Amino acid sequence: MTCNRRGVMIVVVMAALAWAAPDHIAIAQSQEPSSLLILPRAAERNDFDSVVSVMQRGDYVDTEGEDRRTALSFAAANGNMQIVDFLLGHQAGVDRRDRFGNTALHWAAMNGHADMIKRLLAAGAAIDRQNGEGTTPLMYAITNNRTLAVRALVDAGADVHIQDYTGHDALSWAQGKPTILPIVQRGAH
Repeated sequence: MTCNRRGVMIVVVMAALAWAAPDHIAIAQSQEPSSLLILPRAAERNDFDSVVSVMQRGDYVDTEGEDRRTALSFAAANGNMQIVDFLLGHQAGVDRRDRFGNTALHWAAMNGHADMIKRLLAAGAAIDRQNGEGTTPLMYAITNNRTLAVRALVDAGADVHIQDYTGHDALSWAQGKPTILPIVQRGAH
């Protein structure tokens, strides 16, 4: 990496992290320090116009921000369908993982955005993808008492028998949640 006199970083070569799967490979870019990570920040702020502007100047759709989160994961967490549709239309990686292994679907489930869950699944999101702790989107929806999100995931075929890395499945996560347990039990049959 070199810097010119104006402080513009020029990334010559970026290697994939040793553990990274193909969806984590970094793309070489040239960016001014003040504009670093602007796409994820614009999505986090629900600023559609800025998202469009950044993409029009040619920025990489899967640029990673804080904790390696992409604009798609921020928009999904916020339930911002306009930004999600725009990013998916520009080939955003629907199953890209952040630093903790969460995908956009995990974030949509955590925040209870049932329509977003359906949109991401329609775009090919992996419904049962486990994060770094073995937690699935369904488990996040359950733990956050997101009844509509639980219903959307179960109706779409989420596997309620997958265990996290502590040996708990969605049925055990749903214990003590009277509005959610019957939905999860329905998915067990």
